[in-house]
Amino acid sequence: MSAEKSQEQLSDDENIILLTLVKLGGKGERYRILNEIGKGDIKVLLPANYLEELKSGNRTRYEANVSWASDRLKKKGYLRRDSPRGLWEITDEGRKKLKDWLEMILQK
Repeated sequence: MSAEKSQEQLSDDENIILLTLVKLGGKGERYRILNEIGKGDIKVLLPANYLEELKSGNRTRYEANVSWASDRLKKKGYLRRDSPRGLWEITDEGRKKLKDWLEMILQK
């Protein structure tokens, strides 16, 4: 990982996706990841307003944010771009980035 990339800060949404993927064994279908984030023990990391439904009424704020965050993670190289549609897989760089984030949190 380049020095510039290692200094790059990820959003909370991006970190939550990486954490969820590692918890699920490194990959998972989009619906399973959203379910794990919204109903699993990772839910405690979400701000309260993330569980509100959007005005469109067809999904919650976290579902929309997580979908956008997954696109950013693919562009940054932390999720595989060549995974089948609907399947998200963490890369080795994504695992390294998550490890760095968790170490930073534990130091605070």
